[in-house]
Amino acid sequence: MPDFTFCPNCGNKLNPVEVDGKMHLGCAGDDDGWQRPRCRNFIHWNNPAPCVAVLLPVLKLSKDNLPEKYWQKNKFETGGGLQPNAVVLVQRGVEPFKGMWCLPCGFMDSCEDPWAAAKREAKEEAMADIEYMQLLDACAPPAEEGKPINQLILFYMARLVGGGDVAGDDAAAVGWFMGNELPDIAFSTHQKVIDDYFNGRWTYKGNVTASIRLN
Repeated sequence: MPDFTFCPNCGNKLNPVEVDGKMHLGCAGDDDGWQRPRCRNFIHWNNPAPCVAVLLPVLKLSKDNLPEKYWQKNKFETGGGLQPNAVVLVQRGVEPFKGMWCLPCGFMDSCEDPWAAAKREAKEEAMADIEYMQLLDACAPPAEEGKPINQLILFYMARLVGGGDVAGDDAAAVGWFMGNELPDIAFSTHQKVIDDYFNGRWTYKGNVTASIRLN
């Protein structure tokens, strides 16, 4: 939520108020104690902004271990016997952390379903069509330079079923990266989820999209 200085209902300056032992900003009315009825003792709760991020495991192959018939293919789907060895990352085209990499991610829209938001962000940033696998984690990002970041991030793991190789929206590029070739990751929460995946915390099951031409 935005940081309010004035009441959005009546325009009076907000002042510290205590609610259930915690301090918030609230509207107490004009200096003479008068308050417009629509304020109803407005309290700025400053709830965290909900965000989503998507881990997309994929299989990055080389010609050395792939039949020749696949050499000219951009992407193809394997059977369930092969495990992914890479993840899809997008390079940020805007600040903050322009030029660094992260999972496809973004803020939820008003009244949007979290998984619908994850699908939308994957499509907008990596032109990826995805299927739900599981919710991996929910966390708040750590403070930066001593200032808290008022967000709640939901991390999903999903199956890539199409796309995932073209940058869109505010992304500068898309890449498939194995654990030993990761670029600079913009956000520590994303880094942790990526590291946890490559360290075996979560298991991928089912068919996997593969490529020999991405990165």
